[in-house]
Amino acid sequence: MEAGTSDISVIIPYYNRERYIDEAVQSVLAQTLKPLEIIIVNDCSRASSRQYLDRYADVCKIVDLPVNVGLAGARNAGVEHARGEFIAFLDDDDVWLPEKLEVQRKYMDDHPDCAIVHTAAFLLCGDGTEKYYKRFWPPPMTLAQALMNSFWAIVQSTLIRREVFRSVLFDPNFRECEDREFIIRCCAAGYRVEGIDQPLIRLRREGQDGLTRKHWRIFRTDLRMGWKHRAHYMRAYGVRGIATFVLEKLQHPSGTIPFIGGALRRFLYLTSPPYRVKRGYKDPVPTKEQPLPTPGAFQYNDSVRRQFLMTQATSDISVIIPFYNRETYIDEAVQSVLAQTLKPLEIIIVNDCSKESSRRYLDRYADVCKIVDLPKNVGLAGCRNAGIAVARGKFIALLDDDDIWLPKKLEVQYRYILEHPECAGVHSAVWLILSSWPDCQWKKFEPGPMPLSQALTHGQWVVPSTLMIRTEAMRALGGFDRWYRESEDRDFLIRCCAAGYHMEGIDEPLIRFRRTGHEHLAGNPWRMYLSHSKVFWKHRALYYRAFGVRGSLSWFLESAYIVLGGVIRDREFRTKTDSKYGNAVMWRLHKYLPATYKVRTGYEDPVRVENLAVEDYVGQAG
Repeated sequence: MEAGTSDISVIIPYYNRERYIDEAVQSVLAQTLKPLEIIIVNDCSRASSRQYLDRYADVCKIVDLPVNVGLAGARNAGVEHARGEFIAFLDDDDVWLPEKLEVQRKYMDDHPDCAIVHTAAFLLCGDGTEKYYKRFWPPPMTLAQALMNSFWAIVQSTLIRREVFRSVLFDPNFRECEDREFIIRCCAAGYRVEGIDQPLIRLRREGQDGLTRKHWRIFRTDLRMGWKHRAHYMRAYGVRGIATFVLEKLQHPSGTIPFIGGALRRFLYLTSPPYRVKRGYKDPVPTKEQPLPTPGAFQYNDSVRRQFLMTQATSDISVIIPFYNRETYIDEAVQSVLAQTLKPLEIIIVNDCSKESSRRYLDRYADVCKIVDLPKNVGLAGCRNAGIAVARGKFIALLDDDDIWLPKKLEVQYRYILEHPECAGVHSAVWLILSSWPDCQWKKFEPGPMPLSQALTHGQWVVPSTLMIRTEAMRALGGFDRWYRESEDRDFLIRCCAAGYHMEGIDEPLIRFRRTGHEHLAGNPWRMYLSHSKVFWKHRALYYRAFGVRGSLSWFLESAYIVLGGVIRDREFRTKTDSKYGNAVMWRLHKYLPATYKVRTGYEDPVRVENLAVEDYVGQAG
C-alpha cells in the first residue's frame, strides 16, 4: 500500500497536554504507512491549550467537544468522524514507532479473521530508561483471558476494524479502566483480539504519579467493571473467580494500610488462586484458525472482491449462505452478494460437512467471508441456525448456495424494513431460472402482512433466498426447525405468523431462483408428501382453529394433488411416478371436493394489522 493511500483513521484524544502533543502528532506523521486522516478530539481543554492545536489545522481534523467527557467519550466522538476502514488510537502523551501502522496493517491483511490487533510496548520511565512491556500470550485473546488481571491489550497500540464499532463502543461511564472494559465486550461479542510481540509504541509513565495516588478510586472502578460483567465471570469461573478478581484488585489500595497489604499478598500466594475455567465453559471467541487465502485464489470477478474489501460496510446486515457440495454455483451466489449496492456487514458461509474437495473450494472466500464448518451434515435448517448463532448484524439475509441476488436486493429490502417498523421480515418475488424456458417472474403472496390463515395454505409461500428478517425476531423464534429436511421454510413461515410477526412481500423480483438441477426433489414425491404431512401434524391445532375439520381435509387433498399429481407439467419436473390416470383421479378429487379454505366464524388471526413495532410483540415468540 503506497504512502498516503491507506485506509486508517488515527484518533488522538487531547486534554491540556500541549507539552507532549507535538511528539505524538509527529510520530504519526513519520509513519512509513501514511494514514488516511488524523483526528484530534479536544476534550474541552482550557482556551490556551486549545489554541495550541491550531498549528495542526492543516494536517489534522480537529473536533471540539463542548463538555469534558473523558477518554472513552473522546474516542467515541473520533470514531463518529472517522472515514477509514481501520481505526488506530493514540493518547496525546504517547509515541508510535515509525513502522507501527505498516506492521499492523500487513498483519490484518494476513489474518482476515482478526478484528483487533495490538502490540507490546516500551515503557518510558521517569529516569529516562525504557522497559519492554507485554501482558498477553499467543493469539487470540479469549473472553476468559480478558477477564483476568494477567492479560491486557493496550488501546494506544491497537488497530481495529471499523465494523467492530458498529456493535461495541467505549463506555463513557468509565473514566478509568475504559480500555479494559472495552476489550472484555469485544471478546464477549466474539471478535478476535490478537497481539504482536514486537513493541511498536512508547508509553509515557513520566508524570503519571497522579494515577498512583488514586488507588481506591481505581479499585471502585474495577468493582464496577466486575459487577457489570458479573455474568461473564460466573459463566467462566464461578464465585471463586469473582473472589479472586476482587482480592487481586485489592492488593494496590490495601498496600497503604499497615499489615493488611502484606497479609493479602501472602494469602493470594498460599491459596494460588489462578482462575480455573469451569467445566463445560464455551468461550465466545473462536480459537480455530481459519485457512488463509492461497495466492491467486478468488480470480473470478476479482475487482468486485477488492471493492468489497476496501469499501466500508454500509449496513448492519449479516448474509448467511448454507453450502453443501455446490461448487458449481457458489461463485455466482457469493459474487451476487459482493456486487450489492448496499454492502452487508458480513458474509457467513456455513459448510454443511461437504466433501473435502468442496470444502477446499471455499478457501478462496476466506478473505471476504466467515466460513463456519459443521462436524456433521444437518441440512438447510441446521445450517441456517449455525449462521444465525454467529451473526452480528441487526438483520439476517438468507441466500441458498445455488441462487443469485440482483444488485439492489439488499438496498430495496433494507429501505422497506426501515420505513415499516412494524415489519419483522420482508421477502420478494423472484425470477425462476429454468433449463428449457426463459426466466419467468414468479410470486406466491398477496400485498401486506401475511396472516397465519394464509400461511397455513398452499397459496402463500416465501422463497427463503428472498428473506430479510430482524435478528431479534429470528432468534426469538429459535431459528429453523432441524427436524425438517424438507419444508423447513414452510414451517418457519407458519411459526413467524403464529407469533404475530408481520411478514411482508415486495412485488419486484429481487433474486434469480434456480430450478435447474432439482430433479431429485421431484423424484421423491412421497418424501415431499411426508414432510408436508409433518408440517400439518405439528401445527394441527392452528389448522383446526382457523379452518376446522374441512380445512384439514382440504389441505391433505391439495397436498396430494400438488406433490403426487404433478401439477407442474414441465418435463424437467415430471417423474416416473406420474401417470395420466393418477393425474386424472387427483384432479377430479380436487375439483369435486373443493380445497377451499373457509376461515371459521370468530377466528382471530395472531397477525395484527396495527402498526406496532417489532419489540411490541417479539416476546410472543418466546
